[in-house]
Amino acid sequence: MGHPISLTDVAAGQVVKKGPNTSSRLKLGDRVSVFHVSGCHECDDCRMLRPCSCTLPLDFEKGTGRRAYGWQRDGGHAEYICCDEQSLVKLPDSLSYLSGAMIACGYGTAYSGVMKAKVSGHDKVLIIGLGPVGLSVAQICMKMGASQVHGVEVVPQRKKDAEQYGIKTFDPSEVDRVIGGNTSLRRGYEVVFDCSGSSQARVLGIEATKRWGRMVFIGGYGNVTIDISPLVIQKQLTMLGTWTFSIAEHEELHRKLVEWKLHPDKLISHTFPIDEAETAYRLFDEGKSNKVAIVFD
Repeated sequence: MGHPISLTDVAAGQVVKKGPNTSSRLKLGDRVSVFHVSGCHECDDCRMLRPCSCTLPLDFEKGTGRRAYGWQRDGGHAEYICCDEQSLVKLPDSLSYLSGAMIACGYGTAYSGVMKAKVSGHDKVLIIGLGPVGLSVAQICMKMGASQVHGVEVVPQRKKDAEQYGIKTFDPSEVDRVIGGNTSLRRGYEVVFDCSGSSQARVLGIEATKRWGRMVFIGGYGNVTIDISPLVIQKQLTMLGTWTFSIAEHEELHRKLVEWKLHPDKLISHTFPIDEAETAYRLFDEGKSNKVAIVFD
């Protein structure tokens, strides 16, 4: 596949050559985004189109097991990429290659988390961490009908970006004023998403979740220590972990974005050619930009 767009381990582009024994599902010239992990195609998770959770141990010599593009197998930072057919999802004409690359990791991860939480018009939503994934969660929650969508963020530029999308933002120090105490039956949020991965932010999210509410963990790594009885058991919380998404959700999200008239490429703040990749990574590592993309065309 030749592709003009890459965001770290994910890519979108055009089918330019097909290998032997491939099906007729894809044709030369088709526009596609690349699901970012390939699996064994045989274990239970792979058969449910969830290769991110492939259980076959990785074997580098045989090229089998769970392998992420751009990590255990060649990724998107080149003019061409060789992909498993199952990894390719057709990209609707109304979505750009930049949107396709966004969907293939961060936006898809956000979509799966919102679907697990079953966000609806009954819910006030709080999102902690308004980077690319947090903003994606916010946009999808709005389309799912959430009555209010608020955010917690410390980076001024990210707060400014979020407010342009109609998201009321707070500093972490202001959240007590927002929720009015974590034991209130009337205050707090029905659904809270942590997209930061910060230990303190996770505690804040649990405190901000209303009784009988749902707390969703998206930001990875790190740890958290809480007083389990008053914060979780007595509040009767549902706590959800969500990691990436499925190929089926990838395809479903393409259709929903067209219906919702959402364009994930709007969350990309900077693009760079491949010979400036080091600059691109350094910028994104600072945590002050939105998504950064490598553009070949």
